[in-house]
This record gives sequence, C-alpha cells and structure tokens, in this order.
Amino acid sequence: MDHVSSFGKYSNNSFTNINTIYGFPKTLGNYQFDIIVLHYSLFGSHPFSLFKPFYEYVRRQSSCIKIAFFQDEYQYCLSRFKLINELDISVIFSLLEEKYLKPVYNRCECVKHIYSTLAGYVSEDLKIQSNILFKHFNERTVDFGYRARDLSFVMGKGAQEKTDIAFKFQHLCKGKGYKLDLSSSENTRIYGDDWFRFISNCKAMLGVEAGVSIFDVNGDAAKECQNYLKLNPQCSFAEISNDILYKYEKSEDNFYYRMISPRIFESAAFKVCMILFEGKYTQILEPLIHYIPLKKDFSNIDEVLSIYNNDQKRNTIIQNAYDHLIESNHFSFSKFIFDFDEIIDSFNFQKQPDQDLETLRLDITKIKKIFDRRHNFKQLIKKTFI
Repeated sequence: MDHVSSFGKYSNNSFTNINTIYGFPKTLGNYQFDIIVLHYSLFGSHPFSLFKPFYEYVRRQSSCIKIAFFQDEYQYCLSRFKLINELDISVIFSLLEEKYLKPVYNRCECVKHIYSTLAGYVSEDLKIQSNILFKHFNERTVDFGYRARDLSFVMGKGAQEKTDIAFKFQHLCKGKGYKLDLSSSENTRIYGDDWFRFISNCKAMLGVEAGVSIFDVNGDAAKECQNYLKLNPQCSFAEISNDILYKYEKSEDNFYYRMISPRIFESAAFKVCMILFEGKYTQILEPLIHYIPLKKDFSNIDEVLSIYNNDQKRNTIIQNAYDHLIESNHFSFSKFIFDFDEIIDSFNFQKQPDQDLETLRLDITKIKKIFDRRHNFKQLIKKTFI
C-alpha cells in the first residue's frame, strides 16, 4: 500500500486510486484519463486480478498512455504478454536488470518504453516506526533473526537459498552461545507492526537476494516440474534439480532475476547488522561496506561471526547501510515518484480536458463501504458457525 499510495502522495500529477476488489465504479465509464497505471498487485497471482469490467474499460481507452508495473515476472509470462498486447500497454516498469528488459518485453510490439524499478522503497512510515520502536544494540535480545517460507522447486536454487540459509546457519551456530530466531515455516511468518517489532529486537538479520533463478518465459519449466512431481512426490530439490531443473538454470534464455528486497531497507532503517549471501543486490549494496557477506557454502562462517563480534567493524557497517539506504533519501518513495514524473512528463501526448472527479471518488467510496459491510457480515457469519 505504500507503493500504491505513493503516486497520489508525491506526484505532481493528480492520481485517483481504484481497488478492483471492491468492484467497478458505475461512473468510471464516463471518464477518460491521460494515463492509466496498472499496479503490480493486479498480477501477483493467476488468473490476474484485472476483472472483466476493468479489463474492457482499459482496453477501450485508446487515447491514453497505459503503464504497467510488474513483479514476480518469472511466472505466467505468456499470459502477461497476452494481456500487454490486448490492452495495448506501451510502458513497462520491471524488476529485471536493464540488459534483460528488451529481450523479455520486446516480444510485445505495443511496448515502446521499458524501465527498471525496485521491488520497494523507503516509506515515511518505515522511518517513523523505526524511530518509535528503536532499541539500542544491547537492549535487543536476538542475535540473529530471519523469516522466510518454503518456495516451489520450479523457482530454482535461488528460491531454495531462502530456506537453506536459516537451516545451515542455525546448525553452524549451535553451541556458540548466540540467541537465534530463524524460521522458514509458513506458520511462523510475521506481519504488520509485529514485523517491525521483530526487526527492532534483532541485532543482526540474515538475508538473500530477492527473486528466483529460473525465469520460465514459456512455462516449460513449470509443466515439466509438475509432471516430475506427480511421478516423484517425495523427491528432494537436489533430485529434481539434477534431473530436469539444471537445464533451465543454465539455459541462455534464462534471464537473471535476482534483486534487492524491501527487507534490506527495513533492516537498514532499524540499524540491524545485515549478514547476507553474496550477490549483486541490484548494484546498490557493497560487501563489507553495507553488509557482512556470507558465502553460500558457509566456508567463511568464522570470519562472518568474527566481524559481527567486533563492535567497531559491525557498527561501521550498520551506519554505512543506514546512511546510504535511509539517510540519503536516494531510495525513498518520494524520489521514486520524482523520477516517475520525469519519465511521464517526457512523453508527448495530448492531455484530456480537465474533469470533475468528485462524482467518481464518491462512487469509489460508496462501493468500498458496500464491500466492507458485506465482508464484515461474512466474517460474522463465519465466526457464528465456528
């Protein structure tokens, strides 16, 4: 929601946010916009959450610029390309590195501009919460914290790293006197303000690059993986990797899809020491400057713990990360929107006449209230039957 609200909060242009889950505002069809931005939250699952009335509305808008933000682009690629072509989306914001943007999205003839963006930025709320919940290093009770979840084998070795780091780190630190709170189990996930409280109580946080190591453009890896698991439901990742997945990871058509995650900014804001698997991190982080690098075979674990236990080295790394990622404002939502405005202002398009949006905004508020009442009633019925 920080990402969604940043457009209306920081842009020099006027934005009206419409949440498709509430339903189609009846008056929306009376309006035409200069630009329509489709947020990445519409495309996180399949089928996509751009329901038919919205889909048809966007398709009919022939005089505006259509922009789409995408994340988790390694999956549902063919459906995504189909949607881009049918809706005539001409501008894409992607998590891919710049050199991979055209090889992926030039498959869609309507796409004219493609830009790299980040999975998240630094919000004002993050800064506020980190100040409110901040604990000094000696007040924190957890040495090493981490949370993740098990991910599908088809995402490759990169996805498996997210669970491996917790399991192996815990094993290697056993008996060394550290307090660890590491988990990759779904039922130990932490959300909302509780997540901020968890970070504030950690002296260090483990981490890996976000993303996956198999970019399944044609959906072949998913199909082959699914068939393999039907025949071998109890197989290990090593088995399926050795049998079929290795060829996708090594394929020339496999685009690098690893990047810095919002969790990095959160750790920096709370001045938590980051211990991260070696990686690119979107060329934003430097090892031994902003984080302690951990080799993926854990061969340098003793060196990692030595740096962590050295107050001067650890505090320097923590402060460097805070200054670079938080204090600089280079990665703030306001800077993200400033750059976004510069991009769209450079487009040569004929602006629509000014429109009174009050009726539409009232309609949006009305359908949200109706949705909320129905949702609350359903929850009440559910609790009653339980």
